[in-house]
Amino acid sequence: MNREKMNKERMLIVDDDSTSLKTYSKIFSDAGFLVSVARNSKEAFARLDENVPDIVLLDVMLGVESGLDVLKQIKESPDFQDAFVVMVSGVMKSSEQQATGLEQGADGYITRPMEKRQLLARIEAFMRHKRTLDALRESRAKYKRVSDNSPAVLYQYLMTPDGEISFPYVSDRVEAIFGVTPADVMEDPRKLIGKVHPDDRDLFQKGIERAAQTLESFPLRFRCNIGGQVIWIEARGMPTPLEDGSIQWDGFLVDITKQKQAEMDLRDRMEQVRRLNRAMTGREERMIELKRQVNELCERLGEKPPYALDFLDKNTE
Repeated sequence: MNREKMNKERMLIVDDDSTSLKTYSKIFSDAGFLVSVARNSKEAFARLDENVPDIVLLDVMLGVESGLDVLKQIKESPDFQDAFVVMVSGVMKSSEQQATGLEQGADGYITRPMEKRQLLARIEAFMRHKRTLDALRESRAKYKRVSDNSPAVLYQYLMTPDGEISFPYVSDRVEAIFGVTPADVMEDPRKLIGKVHPDDRDLFQKGIERAAQTLESFPLRFRCNIGGQVIWIEARGMPTPLEDGSIQWDGFLVDITKQKQAEMDLRDRMEQVRRLNRAMTGREERMIELKRQVNELCERLGEKPPYALDFLDKNTE
């Protein structure tokens, strides 16, 4: 076992037998673990309260106590439920008894006696698994922190080959924008899909069908009815085909109501400018025509025309 790799990892050994505690403490201390010990459930929970270890070796039989009962208490506690617990026994060694321990939440099971090298190798295998789980939990925690602080709703949308749809994942932001909880949406996707504006449902459906056919990501903008108000939503998602023929989208939904309102306001202002330009152009043309008529009348009367309109003749050449 790599001592440097293991030197920061903590182990709690729970066993009512003093000899076993002494033996295992020395083995794992020498292997680089920071070892603490407990002789019963009371001492075990006191150690857990002080600092949750990376791994717990828990004897199945703790004198008059049952190690399986202690295991259940650990796994049911919000503070300790992620503790990695390996059951140890020199008596309860049958396949059925080991299966019972694993079924009740143990992360591993070791039978005694076991040669030192094999014991250390087994524990190292458990620790590799524990590190993988820890990395996965941290990755999920980071993803949740990102999703919780994102202005967008992060989602996974699944469509099976027979057309059944579901949301395997929806971030908490969905409640602030759509007024439904993530649990409600994951239980019944219609609680979110049903909020699409009736006039945009055909557009919405065709957008999904197009993405499923091309497996390409493109923005889809549509309206939704939320509490009697209409909001604009932009959906983006990358479709990925799965082995069973289903298609899964990973993407986000963002409220673009303010952006759409700004776009509509801009179009209104541009139309007003065009109307004013047309009105101004019409007035200028009428003024020029009046000046031309005055000039012509002056020429007929033998007088000098008062308006210089030569530039108009040059522009028309």
